[in-house]
Amino acid sequence: MILAIIQARSKNKRLPGKVLMKLGDKTVLQHCYERVKKAMFVNNVVIAIPFNDDRLKKHCILTGMEYYEGSETDLLNRYLYGARLFNASHIVRITSDCPCIEPILIDLVIKRHLGNNNDITTNALTDTFPDGLDVAIMSRGALERAHREAFKKSDREHVVTYLYNNDSLFQIEEVKSMGYHKDIRLTIDYKKDYNFLKKLFNGLYKEKQDFDITDIYRYLEKNPKLLKINNCYKRNEGYQKSLEEDNV
Repeated sequence: MILAIIQARSKNKRLPGKVLMKLGDKTVLQHCYERVKKAMFVNNVVIAIPFNDDRLKKHCILTGMEYYEGSETDLLNRYLYGARLFNASHIVRITSDCPCIEPILIDLVIKRHLGNNNDITTNALTDTFPDGLDVAIMSRGALERAHREAFKKSDREHVVTYLYNNDSLFQIEEVKSMGYHKDIRLTIDYKKDYNFLKKLFNGLYKEKQDFDITDIYRYLEKNPKLLKINNCYKRNEGYQKSLEEDNV
């Protein structure tokens, strides 16, 4: 069984409550959840929230999104608990700050993963896709092993980095983009990201609620000034901060 787990929390440091902000008539988290559910090869989608995140829990209940609770800081533990709870054989990792996540891309990564019998397959080893379209799928066995062996805070928090950094232990494959624009930020970490996504959704969502990456490119080609709103941020700043904390 292929389970997609969307990790979410409302108590973010850089932009508190970002996944509960509205884009059109739905929250960032709702957009992410509904898009992942459209992936054909995903059998179930669930949101993994921290214990005692009452605001996020209430939102999941009111909107009918399936969820479970786990460790706030140990994401590896939170993912493995979900994999065991739902008896998953493969686990797709999605972060909740990605309201433009592509179902077709999720299916592509899953298909490559199953076809080549990989331990983990991802499109995010190198930066060839826009930030906000990251997908990773790992086998249950690989997740179990990472949970046993990973001890760095960065690896516990970011789930897949122990697997990425130990290619001698795991069979890893990367799906690279064919022409996607890697410098576009479709994720939400800062207020400027939200401002950019609001304008993007205002321009696309009313006419086509399931707009895809091609629609986004066409819209941005017509409105290139929008790219300047949030192109000032570096990619993976959260992971770099975790590495610095490892050294401390």
